[in-house]
Amino acid sequence: MTPQTPNHMQSSFANTAQIVGLAGFRRSGKSEIAKHLIKEHGFRSVHPFGVWKKALVTLYTEIGISHEDAVEMVDGKLKDTGCPDLPGGASSRFLMEELGNFTGTSLGPAWTIGLAIKGILEKEPDAKLVVESIVYEDDIIHQMGGHIIMVDRPGQDGQGHKTDARTRLIKPHSTFLNDGNDLELMKLEFDRHMELHGIGQGLRSEFEPV
Repeated sequence: MTPQTPNHMQSSFANTAQIVGLAGFRRSGKSEIAKHLIKEHGFRSVHPFGVWKKALVTLYTEIGISHEDAVEMVDGKLKDTGCPDLPGGASSRFLMEELGNFTGTSLGPAWTIGLAIKGILEKEPDAKLVVESIVYEDDIIHQMGGHIIMVDRPGQDGQGHKTDARTRLIKPHSTFLNDGNDLELMKLEFDRHMELHGIGQGLRSEFEPV
C-alpha cells in the first residue's frame, strides 16, 4: 500500500517560502549546488534523511565506534567502507540504503522530510530551503509548492542501488545539465537556470555585473 500524505501536510507554502529540491544520481553535483545556495544565497539545508543520520551516529557510538568515525561513516569518507563492527562487515551505506527504503516506502516521506519542512516553516514562513537529495520525497515537495530540479551529470546514471531506480521515476519541474569541470562556472550556470525558471526571486550571481 502506498503511504498517504496526511491532509495537514498538503497546504502550500509557495506564497512566502522558497523550497528547492535537488534530485539526481550520486556524484552529479547536488552537494556542490546545495552548498552554493546555502553560502551565497541564504538557503537552509533540509535533508530527507537528517533525523536518521543523527540516529545512526548515536547507534554507531553505542556499539563502540568513535564519534569521529561515526560521523565519517554517515557523512564522510567511511560511508562506503566495510565496518567490522556491523553485521557481516557491511558498510554504513548499506544500512542507510535499507533505512532510506523503509522510511520512503513503509513510513512515507510525510513523516520525515514533510515534518522537517513543516517544522521550519511554522517558525520561519519566509525561509528559503534546499533539499539536497530527493529520492522518495518528490510528492511532498510538489504539494508544498517547491521546485524539483534534476541534476544531470553525463556518465553518472546510477550504480544499481535501490534509490537509483526510484530516482528514475522522479518527474522534476526542470533539469539542470552539469556537463563541465569548472565549479565556478557551474555555479553561475545554475544561478541562470534558477532565474530562467523563476526560482529564488532576487538571486543575483556574484559573477554577474551589478
